[in-house]
Amino acid sequence: VRVFARALHTNRTLTALDLTKTKLTSRAVQAFARALVKNSALRSLNLSGNRFGDEAGVALARALTNRNTTLTSLNIAASGVSVVTAVALAHALYEGGCALRTLRLDCNRIIQLPEPQHLSNSVYDDRDDFMADPDAGVVGSSEDEDGLLGDGAALPAGEDATEGPA
Repeated sequence: VRVFARALHTNRTLTALDLTKTKLTSRAVQAFARALVKNSALRSLNLSGNRFGDEAGVALARALTNRNTTLTSLNIAASGVSVVTAVALAHALYEGGCALRTLRLDCNRIIQLPEPQHLSNSVYDDRDDFMADPDAGVVGSSEDEDGLLGDGAALPAGEDATEGPA
């Protein structure tokens, strides 16, 4: 997998790559994310059905933030990501330079996204009513005025807010 990811660094011809249900690990997807930073040909990437989680999901989002301007379709359905990855991808879309036109996130642990106005505030401003820190793997609400995450004040990524803290 690493050799294949390295090949994407210099790829100039492959425009679509489908790795659905290939048991890719988080480390493998992170290697693909690093390759996306340099890749200028790939337009469509399907990583669905691989349970790689938020660490790799955030790495993909970072690769798309002002770095990769050619990928227009990303499918990470059923990949074990949560709202942490969703917020990181929203940030990539907001920052500009990201060419995504199609993004599939279905069948993941994204139980509830904040309303668009809260999402933009959480990612781009320093409001305290909602936070998502992909680096720390924390999703939560310091005051939870809007009831965005149920009873959880701060949940590690992957914990279900409807079940409360572990």
